[in-house]
Amino acid sequence: MLTYGLVGSGAALGAAMRFLITNLFKKMELVKFSLATLCINLIGCLLMGILLGLKIQGAWWSFLGLGILGGFTTFSTWMSEVAALMDTKRIKVGLIYLLGTFMGGWFLILVGRYVTEWFIQ
Repeated sequence: MLTYGLVGSGAALGAAMRFLITNLFKKMELVKFSLATLCINLIGCLLMGILLGLKIQGAWWSFLGLGILGGFTTFSTWMSEVAALMDTKRIKVGLIYLLGTFMGGWFLILVGRYVTEWFIQ
């Protein structure tokens, strides 16, 4: 039962952080596609890599990894934004966004993990 509380409270914090960052980006109106979601997902991947490098487990993993980062990053928003770009015939931007998030996220998980493991050795 404790695990559910840790994941749920972490997810609430992560979602609130995502909402705050998204609204800050919207106020700045920097680009025509959601730079906020891209940044949130890439930051989340880097942080996930750090947690993996630290070999976080148990209650801390439930709260930080599953909860906060699960609530902070957002696959469904990313996919809906890619679909909207494709629907509006912005195929090139949509593909850059799709591949940039995917490849960037994968790269940052590796960077976070291996840099963290290197530092704690």
